[in-house]
Amino acid sequence: MKGKHIKNSPITIDVNPFSKAKLIHKYSQLIKPQLIFGTNGQKDTEFMNPYAVATNSLGEIVVVDSWNHRIQVFDKNGKFKLSFGSSGKGEGQFNGPDGIVIDKKDNIIIADTDNHRIQIFDSKGNFIKQFGKNGKDDGQFFRPFGVTLDNEGNIYVADFGNHRIQIFDSEGKFLKKFGKEGVGNGEFNYPLGIAVNSRGNIIVGDYNNHRVQILSSTGQFIQKFGQQGSGDGEFKFPWHITIDENDSILVADISNNRIQIFDSDGNFLTKLGNVNLSSPTDIVLDKFGRIIIVESTSSQVSVF
Repeated sequence: MKGKHIKNSPITIDVNPFSKAKLIHKYSQLIKPQLIFGTNGQKDTEFMNPYAVATNSLGEIVVVDSWNHRIQVFDKNGKFKLSFGSSGKGEGQFNGPDGIVIDKKDNIIIADTDNHRIQIFDSKGNFIKQFGKNGKDDGQFFRPFGVTLDNEGNIYVADFGNHRIQIFDSEGKFLKKFGKEGVGNGEFNYPLGIAVNSRGNIIVGDYNNHRVQILSSTGQFIQKFGQQGSGDGEFKFPWHITIDENDSILVADISNNRIQIFDSDGNFLTKLGNVNLSSPTDIVLDKFGRIIIVESTSSQVSVF
């Protein structure tokens, strides 16, 4: 339930004139996490640079434990349930995985970044299928990072090293691509985070251009926001992105150690409370209305 329209998020739709103020208040008042779990290491419940997180229909928290080359699954209270994966190139093995999204069947879709492929597992971690390989042709990748879904179940992949976005159907069949390397509108310099909002617009974290771009469902440029810096609305290497129920855009601003929130048009709203974060790389909203953040440097998950 990451990177798409989400029910039961912390934000409720409010059409009165004070709705934006209420939204800002909700995010800016989050100060102390209600739950923290994880530490640096290789055992169960320990992480080495966790880079991404998602939640399923049960509210379980699924963490991409990137440098341990595995996925760990926890219940809603942070209690360890299972892990799967190991270092390697075989089915069900990983090499520095980074992106995750969970579909309506609770299947777990992973961007296996340095194996240049996407792998799909069931909710218990059993391998289902994979697609992609190293290359520049349609359906090939060079270090895929972000992955998300639209309402039809199509899979969107931020093809980081090829400076483009690729779209596949739910079975992994290539549908379309857009983008190329550059600094112009609709061009990318290592796209990393990706999300799709309720209108079908595609929001991309343009990592090395220190900005976010909004594109139509067909890949046409709509809007961009951000530049390199530490001020409100500026970024230092934006990482993963998620969308709340109002189509507000939440960005993990990793090198500024913060989460920034923007409206659906990219106007800055607020930062996530007075919170001390350590290189946040991903953020997700769960079915209980909680905000879940992975912090790569401190190797922990914080739940607000």
